[in-house]
Amino acid sequence: MKSKKILASLLSVAMLAVSGSSFVMAEDTSVLDGITINNFEADTECITIYPSAELDVAALADAITLTENGKAVDVTVEAVKTHISDFNKSIIPDYVDNTNYSQAPSYKIKKASGFETEKIYGLTIDDYNKVFKIESVFEDDFSGDTSKWTFELDNTNPDYTGNGTMEIVGGALQITTGSFSSINPILPTDWKNMVNLEDYTVQFDLNVAEAGDWAIKFGLTTSEGLPNIDTNNNGGLYAVRTNGWIEVDIPTETTGSPIVTWSTDETIDENNATYKMAFKDKRNTLYLDGVKFADYTSEYFDGKGAFGISLQSDNAVYTIDNVIMTKLVDLTDVTELTINEFEADTECLTIYPSAEVNADELAAAITLKEGANEVDVTVEEVTTHVSDFNKDIIPDYSGNANYSQALSYKIKKTGGFECEKIYEITIGGLMSADDSALLKNGYRKLFKLEELFADDFSNDTSKWTFELDNTNPDYTG
Repeated sequence: MKSKKILASLLSVAMLAVSGSSFVMAEDTSVLDGITINNFEADTECITIYPSAELDVAALADAITLTENGKAVDVTVEAVKTHISDFNKSIIPDYVDNTNYSQAPSYKIKKASGFETEKIYGLTIDDYNKVFKIESVFEDDFSGDTSKWTFELDNTNPDYTGNGTMEIVGGALQITTGSFSSINPILPTDWKNMVNLEDYTVQFDLNVAEAGDWAIKFGLTTSEGLPNIDTNNNGGLYAVRTNGWIEVDIPTETTGSPIVTWSTDETIDENNATYKMAFKDKRNTLYLDGVKFADYTSEYFDGKGAFGISLQSDNAVYTIDNVIMTKLVDLTDVTELTINEFEADTECLTIYPSAEVNADELAAAITLKEGANEVDVTVEEVTTHVSDFNKDIIPDYSGNANYSQALSYKIKKTGGFECEKIYEITIGGLMSADDSALLKNGYRKLFKLEELFADDFSNDTSKWTFELDNTNPDYTG
């Protein structure tokens, strides 16, 4: 011992580990009684669920438990507002029940600061459970340069080469189409590696400064050659037209691009709005400022492709900002990572997880509080001494439970841990080193150390005594 003080400590656990088990409601208040969740989506803005029947918003909010890296967080719930114009109703037979233009009820689940990429979230509604994270695919807030974007030719005809330009203006990407058949699209520079990307969400801010003579279109391309952003490449397509309408091109077996037109909601300026396009399986959804404008399913759309912007107007000026592309990663069926044992003394905390973890990732996943104050920690893997002698005399040493080689990790703070102070450790969002197991619902301990005995020998020997352990006079000591 490097310290001159001998200290024996007892760990008193004031609160056991918090598990993320389902929120249990009284049987007669189950919000999902007889109702199934048919679809689940998530991005940095919100979670969206599609139940098989309408739900009471207040009851749904009460039934939800949401955790972020193991910590419970507050949520709000709102029914998704869907824009249906009289024009739509007149041209689409049985609009409300048409599965290609789904008006099925859906609900947004939000938290105050939105959802962060790479954090682990757990959603529980009665017996329905989802564990997931949101993975960032691409993002650009245009605080730098235009290097993440490129103009590409989508037609080898010299009459369609385009002369558009792009530059950063006021922290946004300004696109000017020029006056020469500027149909060539603008895409992320790495678009050829995105043509097989599927089941993701794109969100961006659009401002139409000068509308030009036709439209600006947004969609997907699956072609690694000419990046045509149209339904002939199985890409769902949306267009903002100069006449103030939203146009939706839907892939079909025959023409590839029938058009349905959404007249604009008077409360939304389609020329200055936040657009969100969600692609999942064969489903394609469009939101403007949180209002759902289109929601359709097509057997000829596979939810796959690189996002791009097709410039259909000459003499137009657009600005794009805050582009973020995210992908939902469902972790519900991943093996559960558990903390099998927890120890603490004045030097460190020691945990024994069920699988090997990366020490740096463990440190990042830990929040440690001393009283009300958060403190920094370091983590190191515990090394175990195994001599050749041990290996020779103990059969199957590494697997012998009496000589455990189970992995363990020391968690330390500067100055060590003090007796009688209250500590709280939370671990969330931790995956095993091989990504095969996940600490889904987090881990939490609230504890203190109680001092049982201490002596730094600054005084006398009165705290110590010799005692006989044998009555034989030859062994009196």
